[in-house]
Amino acid sequence: MEVDRPAPSPSVTAEGLGVVLGRRQVFQGLSFSLSPGTIMAVTGASGSGKSTLVSILVGLLRPTSGDLHLFGKDAGGLSSREWQELRRRRIGVVFQSGELLPDLTPCDNVLIASLLSGASIDDAREDAHQRLADFGVPLDVTTTAQLSGGEQQRVALARGLVSDPQLLLADEPTAALDRKNRRSIADLLVSQAHDSGKAVLAVTHDEELADRADTTLVLGPS
Repeated sequence: MEVDRPAPSPSVTAEGLGVVLGRRQVFQGLSFSLSPGTIMAVTGASGSGKSTLVSILVGLLRPTSGDLHLFGKDAGGLSSREWQELRRRRIGVVFQSGELLPDLTPCDNVLIASLLSGASIDDAREDAHQRLADFGVPLDVTTTAQLSGGEQQRVALARGLVSDPQLLLADEPTAALDRKNRRSIADLLVSQAHDSGKAVLAVTHDEELADRADTTLVLGPS
């Protein structure tokens, strides 16, 4: 006899979020939820607030209005230390430019993030090697600068996953990549949601990635 399991609680719930920067209303009345095992694409014109939303979800910017809950907790009541712990343990971020250190090896770029999350040096090195190998990144290059754009983005994704976060935020992860590499990164992001059970939010202008998402949130005029 099969027993119906309750749906997992949302990792992110936003109700009526609004942001004003200076005299400019970036967005207002934004409501959505994101559950484990699903990927959401956030689309919209430049300036519609896509990257601003990512900044809110990692605690770098406070919304002007509305409510935000992360993992069932009211984000508005979190202290700086609690936000830091969320970023260290439960939230992974992949930035558009990768934010990698080009003079370090791919392994060292990932290893440093793993050490900052609290792993031992031996565990951090083993995890870095395994993740990069799983993502098809060459381990025999001297510096990250020697990698192609697609390979560098895989390094950035591996780094964002070092703490095995429950929520993965990706800000334009396929920008400036050719179609083959865009598809490869999209495959990895979808896999992190559907196969690894993470909640994934991807800010993107990539229509193919948006089409593969479970839900799409459009900011600004649709």
